[in-house]
Amino acid sequence: MNKLGFASKSLQNYPFHIFGREISIDLRDKASVGFFLYETIPHEHLNIQFLELLFSLNKNLVFYDIGANVGFYTLYFSQPQFQLKKIFSFEPNPKLSRNLVAATKESNNIVVLPIGLGEKDDQMSLRMDEGLSDTATFRKKSIKEGGVFENIPIRSIDSLLNAGEITGPSLIKMDVEGFEFYVLKGFSRINEFKPLILMEWIDEFMSSINIKFEDLKNLLGKDWKFYDLKLENGGFIYQEIQAAPATRDILLLHSSCSLKLPS
Repeated sequence: MNKLGFASKSLQNYPFHIFGREISIDLRDKASVGFFLYETIPHEHLNIQFLELLFSLNKNLVFYDIGANVGFYTLYFSQPQFQLKKIFSFEPNPKLSRNLVAATKESNNIVVLPIGLGEKDDQMSLRMDEGLSDTATFRKKSIKEGGVFENIPIRSIDSLLNAGEITGPSLIKMDVEGFEFYVLKGFSRINEFKPLILMEWIDEFMSSINIKFEDLKNLLGKDWKFYDLKLENGGFIYQEIQAAPATRDILLLHSSCSLKLPS
């Protein structure tokens, strides 16, 4: 019996129907259980609502779902009403990416890439605590229980763009457990596309690899601004920030970003 109490093998590959698709989920895993119970990600309602409104104002966008996990963002926003031109879904966990590939094989606007993103093309070990796929990370850390996926391919966004394997993004959602800085470091062409970026910042994770908020600001340059996103009185408030939050999803915007923002 594991942490979540599911011993049956049938629950390790449970067929789950959502958004007109069938995806196999592992009910030993916390992220999958949340997906199964709520058909959403409860703690990310602010991000989801923001993207819903953003996609209603902007059509035919190219969306990067970096750190797709069980695939909620990929599956939800691939629905016709959001009118996305293309979704590139990046998930290095082999089991999760296989399930997502199977669930989207009939889709013409989703490309699942079973890789990690980083500063350069490489191979790395992906570490994960048991039953907590949303803790999977390329940062070196101690694992009390769980496993390590060895030799996971890492690509840079630059490499993928230059090879014609992906097209440039309009919008990036990124949650990669402290590896976000290196993903952006491997995207030297970022000012060519000027995507809106919604990314997780966890100061504890960044500190563990000696990355400071100032490093992120210096990497992107003076034309990028950083915002704390809040919902007040039914509308979105964009508060510019100069210092790192402890744990927060932050919005990164180029000064000449062409997207219409929800208000």
